[in-house]
Amino acid sequence: MQKAHQFNRNVLVISLTAGLWAFGGRMKGPFFPLYVLALGGSYLHIGIIASIGSLFLIVASFLGGYLADTIGRRKIIYGMSFLVSLNTLLYLISPSWEYLILASAFNSLFVGLRAPAMSAIIADSTSVRTRTKGFAANQVLRILAGSASPIIVGFFMESFGVISAQRLAYACAFVTSMTSTVLRFLFLEETLEKPSEAKKDLKGILKETVSGFRQTINMMPRQAWIIICTSILFTVGASLGADFFVTYAVEDVIGLSKSEWGLVFGVMSIVNVISMTLSASASDRFGRLKLIVPAMFMTPLCVLGFVYCRNFLQVLVVVSAIAVLGGMMESPYKALLFDHSPSEHRGRIHALSNMISSLPGNTIMAQGPTRGILNGISNMIGGLSYGHSKALPFYMEAVVVGSSAFVGLFFIKEAKKR
Repeated sequence: MQKAHQFNRNVLVISLTAGLWAFGGRMKGPFFPLYVLALGGSYLHIGIIASIGSLFLIVASFLGGYLADTIGRRKIIYGMSFLVSLNTLLYLISPSWEYLILASAFNSLFVGLRAPAMSAIIADSTSVRTRTKGFAANQVLRILAGSASPIIVGFFMESFGVISAQRLAYACAFVTSMTSTVLRFLFLEETLEKPSEAKKDLKGILKETVSGFRQTINMMPRQAWIIICTSILFTVGASLGADFFVTYAVEDVIGLSKSEWGLVFGVMSIVNVISMTLSASASDRFGRLKLIVPAMFMTPLCVLGFVYCRNFLQVLVVVSAIAVLGGMMESPYKALLFDHSPSEHRGRIHALSNMISSLPGNTIMAQGPTRGILNGISNMIGGLSYGHSKALPFYMEAVVVGSSAFVGLFFIKEAKKR
């Protein structure tokens, strides 16, 4: 009964506030690379911003997993949500691309500290048979609420230019994110059974954090390691091209307008939601891998298809296909990792995964600085290769993502108890 109550409350609160947050947040994400270019940056600088953000994510995730498993999920979630929201203003007032490096570093720091607690509170509030639905509810409402946002900003960019429209997007993001933070503070319930006070001194925190992670690493099941290693291959490959879909489609090759790209992104979000909703029920009923593995094999084919698109309709079809496949992977993959993770170590296992790479999902949405260090390095390589050849990052992405599918097929197993 307690578990059911926590599912109804915590999953509902996280999902609804994530949706509200996303209405503003989705305005800025799809056009961030264009914002970097408009502020005087280059393709390489897009990769550098993501890479520096990823460096800060390592330390943040390291400490975030410890804090989530020590002082509790709730305090970390509302505290870091406040700081992430406040940092949105730094993006808004940045006069040149160099300031975006600082904003990215802070954003990664705060999101990295929060992410393990966010995933852990959903995992704690669900059973094995409802876990995918719990993660999907969060994703579905977040994506659905933000599906119209790129369309709105795309039209604003046509009228007011990239910088003015993007700054308006950051202003909206600040309002919605701060409102979400207040709601999380008021309505979330703690799920960690015996929260303890974290050590106050930095040396003590680091010592206990290292000790806790060493314990987690020593007891992690073999399958959890295989799942994380497979996600490394997939998301490192996805990061090669993720930040350059918009520049390839709008600025350099295909020739879409900004409003057309906003419409594509909006449709992609809706398709992603439908796929994720259907996949959540199928995953909990029939197993995670029946969805994950086929989607991994088909994703690189769609990425290659995007390279040869030359008009709006072709882009819309290919991007929608990528969204379907992303929905088939994202929640089931996260649920699979937690299926193989003991409850008392879930925060740190999620943090360990985040430090190295993110989890598989929609490859076009795998953009921004809040990813693992390997994703950041991959993104910088993508920036260098994009400057040499506009199609090269996507060819490399297809090869690396395709290789992860074979690893998943031959080595990942379902949890014995589901």
